[in-house]
Amino acid sequence: MTYAGLKMFMEKLEQLINCNDNPLTNYPEIIREKPQFQLLYQDVGSMIQTLYIDEHQDSHQLEKFDDLKKRFIDAAEEAQYIVDLFLSGVHIRNNNVSDVQIRRSSKSVVDLVLSFAYIRNNRHFPTSRAFKRSLNLVNVRRSFKSVKEKFMSMRNDNTKMDASRRTERTLDQSASAAAGPKKLLNEIIVGIDDDAKLIKDKLMEDRRKLDVVSVVGMGGIGKTTLATKVFNDSYVKYHFHVRVWNGSILETLALSYNHLPLHLRECFLYIGGFPEDYKFKVRWLILLWMAEGFIQEDGNRSLEDIADGYLMDLIDRNLVNVDVRSKSNEGVTDCNVHDLVRELCLRKAKEEGFILQMGKQISSSHFSNVTTPPHKPMRMIVDNDANIQGFPNPSAQNLRSILCFSDFRSLRDDIAKRFHSFVLLRVLDLHTCRLNDFSKGIEMLIHLRYLAIWNTSRSFPSSICNLWGLQTLIYRSDDALFLPSNISDLVNLRHLLGYHHLDTRPSFLKEDYLILSSIEKPMNLQTFSRVKFGEKVDFQKFFPAVKELRCKIYSDQKNDFKSFSYLEKFKLISINELKNITLPTTLKTLTLANSCLPWRKMSIIQSLPNLQVLKLDFKAFKGECWNTDEQVFPMLTFLRLGGLDIKLWKADSKSFPCLKQLEVDSCEGLEEIPLEIGEIPTLELIKITYCTRSVGESVRRIQEDQRDFGNYLLKIDVSNELGKSSLF
Repeated sequence: MTYAGLKMFMEKLEQLINCNDNPLTNYPEIIREKPQFQLLYQDVGSMIQTLYIDEHQDSHQLEKFDDLKKRFIDAAEEAQYIVDLFLSGVHIRNNNVSDVQIRRSSKSVVDLVLSFAYIRNNRHFPTSRAFKRSLNLVNVRRSFKSVKEKFMSMRNDNTKMDASRRTERTLDQSASAAAGPKKLLNEIIVGIDDDAKLIKDKLMEDRRKLDVVSVVGMGGIGKTTLATKVFNDSYVKYHFHVRVWNGSILETLALSYNHLPLHLRECFLYIGGFPEDYKFKVRWLILLWMAEGFIQEDGNRSLEDIADGYLMDLIDRNLVNVDVRSKSNEGVTDCNVHDLVRELCLRKAKEEGFILQMGKQISSSHFSNVTTPPHKPMRMIVDNDANIQGFPNPSAQNLRSILCFSDFRSLRDDIAKRFHSFVLLRVLDLHTCRLNDFSKGIEMLIHLRYLAIWNTSRSFPSSICNLWGLQTLIYRSDDALFLPSNISDLVNLRHLLGYHHLDTRPSFLKEDYLILSSIEKPMNLQTFSRVKFGEKVDFQKFFPAVKELRCKIYSDQKNDFKSFSYLEKFKLISINELKNITLPTTLKTLTLANSCLPWRKMSIIQSLPNLQVLKLDFKAFKGECWNTDEQVFPMLTFLRLGGLDIKLWKADSKSFPCLKQLEVDSCEGLEEIPLEIGEIPTLELIKITYCTRSVGESVRRIQEDQRDFGNYLLKIDVSNELGKSSLF
């Protein structure tokens, strides 16, 4: 458990103590135990303050201090395990789940992952009686007290030792002064100081690409001595996270892992569990990291931004490879890991009991030596292997995460019946496993923070809205899904995303796959995708904290989005022509489609001070002429014009002072790109597709003119030119 995991546990306890917004906290059993939750909250908070926040400067006690931290984390994980089991029991008893249902679900080999140790010790499957009716935290609170007492004892010892050390230091200084200065032999290296300085300057200068500095010379001239001097230099030690003299590749990579800050280690191991050569979406990974409790709060920054920083750190350390960058803002969208890095991850994950991986290369004996206490979190990753027939039998029962990269061909017919087996799950990703209906068992997973599911049903049971801890819901559909009005009971839900696995149409033509006809109360949702709102849903009233929104407008209403004070990314698709629109000044990315606004309304967009990306798709604006001579887009770096009926574009280079990339697609009536666009000093790329030859010729002429002025940095990409040309 990381510091972030501890804080997440504290948040859960705080909700159990103070929150009245969900049915679970109002059960009599929960209310009765609130004093215990309060005491536990105080214990954990006090230990966090003592071990993580207060300063500890005595380097001589670091090993003992780290041991105390480990003892505290172990006790905190056990406390969380006890609380979660208790909450699951309360939920099961109050939702009329019988012992027969639990036993039926336990017949699956999948259940062996969760309850192997229980069955081994008790010789029967767990029943509802196995979930305690009362909360017993005596032992873990005793553990907290023991750790705190040991820490106080260490601090008192340090106070006494400090006085003794000051006396010894005074005597040592006197003896040293009497003896006179002595120089160590390995510090007297004559004639190579200048060479060492030159090499250090080369190693530490700021370069975008990796470089190699070679030391070449005759035998015996001092190459090894020079390299040793540089290798042991204090500035080199400070500048480089990892320094390697010799060793195998895996040993070198292991050094990189050992030098990782603690908050990055679990993030790194998590990636290593993905299938070989797997390309993963950054956005998806960040949502998983947050649900797992890996991301540590940092001031007012969002968890998403902090997680993005974690990933950039791993990329900078060459432990994660960038696969795809966004065309609009150059941000990283897709990544992968090298096979050797993945091998290291799996080795470390096995050593630490972090991941159970399923695949044809992993036998049931692969994790036979994994022995973890029942309260230690375990994660299962099912590889994309169609030959999987069953699961290994590890002696670990606290399964907290399941990520499935297989279509589960051998088990998908009945996997939906097995969810009772995973009552402690926090993460369940079955987006590759097609289910015919929502299983009633899912509603038992009250600790879920992340749920990704592929379902063919058009119904969404309202009981799912009792999963009060759910933060992310990703729904993959074959058809539209109607959401229940009590979805607002998901008080922690932040991301609601829907998509169709076969819909390859342009984004502005795709349907909405989550339909919300009505809602009972406001929510703290931050991200929507493919959600259609009914007329009774005023999403400005019910979703005031939204940061990213994609929606369709079916009538020309007020369209006043100015009140969305957190909105940064907005995609608006209109079914009917819009007469007006207002937008918040916080917007950084804006996409419009089918709104048919007149070009004079562009002043509304031009006035947005933070706008960096603007995409005008399919009839976003109407009219043959767009004149930007008197308009300035101060921060815009990416501009896309797609499917517009524009013919003439008048522009001034001062209108887009920061523009880096221009894309024009399927503007069949456009005659040319203004030559003034080429004069924008920051412009790097002009990309043209499905436009007339005259547009392509104008772009080539812009590039030639810029080269005449010595600008060879501007690139052009012209493809699929249409037959019409006005330049010849």
